[in-house]
Amino acid sequence: MNTLKICVLHCPKQYVVYSPPQGLMSISAYLKSKNVEIDILDANIHYLDVDSLKLNSFNDFKNSEIFMFKTFTQHCMEFPEKELEKYLTEHAFDVIISDCHFSSTANSSFQTFELIKRVSPESIIICGGIHATYYSQELLNKGLIDIVVKGEGEEIIYQIIQNLENGKSLENIEGIDYFEDGHVKINPGIGFIKDLNTLAPIFEVFDDFEIEKYRAYVKALDGPFWHDRDPAGSIILSRGCIGRCSFCNSRIVDQGKYRTLNEENTIKYLKTLYELYEPKKITIYDALFGANKRQLKAVCNTMRDLKIPWEFGTRVDLLKTKDIESLKGSYCRNIIFGFESVNLDTLKFNGKISHKKTEEYLTVAAKTFRKLMDVNISCLVLFLFGLPKEKPTMYEDTIKFFKEHDLICEKLMVKSFMPIALPGSLLWDLTPPEQRCYDWEKYYIIPENPLREPQIFYRDSNFKIEELYKYGMTIEKDLFENSNISDNDLFIRDLSMIIDEGYYAIESEMDKEWFKLSVDYTVKKYLDSK
Repeated sequence: MNTLKICVLHCPKQYVVYSPPQGLMSISAYLKSKNVEIDILDANIHYLDVDSLKLNSFNDFKNSEIFMFKTFTQHCMEFPEKELEKYLTEHAFDVIISDCHFSSTANSSFQTFELIKRVSPESIIICGGIHATYYSQELLNKGLIDIVVKGEGEEIIYQIIQNLENGKSLENIEGIDYFEDGHVKINPGIGFIKDLNTLAPIFEVFDDFEIEKYRAYVKALDGPFWHDRDPAGSIILSRGCIGRCSFCNSRIVDQGKYRTLNEENTIKYLKTLYELYEPKKITIYDALFGANKRQLKAVCNTMRDLKIPWEFGTRVDLLKTKDIESLKGSYCRNIIFGFESVNLDTLKFNGKISHKKTEEYLTVAAKTFRKLMDVNISCLVLFLFGLPKEKPTMYEDTIKFFKEHDLICEKLMVKSFMPIALPGSLLWDLTPPEQRCYDWEKYYIIPENPLREPQIFYRDSNFKIEELYKYGMTIEKDLFENSNISDNDLFIRDLSMIIDEGYYAIESEMDKEWFKLSVDYTVKKYLDSK
């Protein structure tokens, strides 16, 4: 048996993402648990000059004279070609495991693969993810990569490494496509982890993925307000979503099959994570968090013991009255709901709800929002304006829904977005081929200019892109207009949020000035409105 030199490489991104890659971390932790020796390079963060970035961020903020809480900014980075070339040349890896998950970052992956092929042509490149799975044969034919892992990759990649080390063929490994003898070979099946409890926890490789540098990066962007998106607190406790939403393409990888960690491992995960890294806030990124009621209760009880603020996203029809009782006093600050539309026909056509749902769905949703806000949990309700089968009156209907159900209060936040036609989604299929966008870089939407790439959005003839964008900018203002909430109430809410999120995270003189300016800008905005 030949021992291979193996690298797990997180490709550098055009815009540095703010937390390490969950998929590659899970694969790395799994390989290590099987005693496979690997090098790990997170090129998304490794070559970043965090100190200079923080100074630049602070100066930009100081000159803007505007404080926008939770801007979720990201830094644009030059491709580290020379640094990567030196790293690859020095190590001469036999196998490189890398990522091609999101279409929006596919170009960064391609640029990395091209560099590997030039510098280290003998290296076998293995990659996976949504984009790689969907475009597997195309990527292989272009010669960018050697093996595509379709679906979930932990077990399959371990099999590939075993076969390569023992000189065995890949033909019997299910869930891969690969290039061999001048042809693309397509194996049946798709990678799927039946039991998440068999996987190693990703925090076991946090240090290999430079978690503290990720935290320093978020501090550089957000100053003393970094707690709200602490990278160490970004976790996934389940996989898969039974929904068939028109705008989502995640089923390409998870097949829509829902699985969770059991209660014991969930509690162990949270407590060990806290002992090792003391995350300032936990954010659960599961698509269906709350579907497993025992796990939900276990998380609530654990977070109550640890006293850590946390948030999660879920479907509105998953939370029942008992669940809200469990959430009460658990330090849960915020729940994000992908509500999408108040038009039942739109929700049904786009796979958000079943065709059996009645108007009661909207009534129950309104009651859920109210119950959560009554126990001091904020609700962030997200809409996708411009979906197929949407009414021309959708904007007015949305505002009417919240006002008629008496939901306008300081604990309610509403955001709307434009639906993106992602490759592999129903919206992609509904878009005529000549109107689809194949320039993957355009899919990366940055806060500064969300209208710069109209080609990526699903375009319903009933709506103009500019109109949909305007709705996103004005919906909260229009919701609160003529409500019982005064400008004073909103000012107190914003100021309290700033103090709560920033005051206790001051670590330097720059942070102190950052916090003071945030308060000053908020007060100035309030006084100017008078």
